[in-house]
Amino acid sequence: MDRRHRLWWGLAVVAGALVLVGAGVGLGVSLRGGARPVAAGGTGAGPAKTTGTAGGPVHAGGRSHGGRSHGGSADVIDMNLATGVECRPPAAPGPAHPDRVLAQLFNVHDGHHSAYLLGWQIVPWRGPGTYKFATAGDLLALEPPAGGQPLGFGKGTVTFFGGSDSGTVHAVVALKSGATLKVDGTWICATAAG
Repeated sequence: MDRRHRLWWGLAVVAGALVLVGAGVGLGVSLRGGARPVAAGGTGAGPAKTTGTAGGPVHAGGRSHGGRSHGGSADVIDMNLATGVECRPPAAPGPAHPDRVLAQLFNVHDGHHSAYLLGWQIVPWRGPGTYKFATAGDLLALEPPAGGQPLGFGKGTVTFFGGSDSGTVHAVVALKSGATLKVDGTWICATAAG
């Protein structure tokens, strides 16, 4: 089983545990596995970036963001520039989780070009709409770019447009170091394989 499949199943197991035991357990749970390491300015897994018609990068799904960003603040992860790593549709209920689960991962960078792996899970997935992190089984975690123990967890909201492959997120991640990172913007989750 390759790393991506182990990661996906690891997220499914985490989601099931959160549903069965409660969201409080999520604070000690790591999103297992990880994406390929990302060098500053790189994209890691997922499609390559190219230049769009408005001069901005084109990310997963071929969408140009026109060079928009949130002012280049070092304390902001701009989801307009995120690259989808794991973008599978919601998982059907199963023995480990009685509800539908959506788990997605992205390669992201802050304003200092530091790379991270950002993931969220939504339990139960009820379709498009707005979900609040740090409630029930809904969580957002920020990890080192190769995966591993979370660096911090987020509070805020994620909104899904019409399906599970695009939307907006507005959250703040409290890092274990004591610092915070804002996660903000419109995102698309699409990979060549997922």
